[in-house]
Amino acid sequence: MPNWAIGEVQVKGSKQDVKEFCKYFLFDDTEIPQGQKYFARSFTNKDWVEFKETILNSTKGDIFSFFASFAWSAYSCLIDGSFKEDPDCITLEDACKKHNVEVKIHTSEPMLDFREYITFSDGELVYDSVDD
Repeated sequence: MPNWAIGEVQVKGSKQDVKEFCKYFLFDDTEIPQGQKYFARSFTNKDWVEFKETILNSTKGDIFSFFASFAWSAYSCLIDGSFKEDPDCITLEDACKKHNVEVKIHTSEPMLDFREYITFSDGELVYDSVDD
């Protein structure tokens, strides 16, 4: 199990849906208000204003890509981890369904040869990992 899984997140959907979906990540300049849903331990290492402008000015059609860091693994932060006890955290599957987006996430922790492959498409979540 890695300490940090870092990788690319690709989100496909309308700009508004992508923007609303991305708000679940943790940003450098935002504090999460009580009761607002968020992805547990999932960081963009950017501030929201810069990130939002990038989304709105994206020229890649309906796909937006960015890098994120996940404490331990994307699986433990987005799919099934201790965060499920926190009513303010949201799962990747629930967030995708709520905002009608498709997602691909590929992470790695090179020091441990750990890699994750996550997709949510056509209402189905698929997870695979390699730990060499």
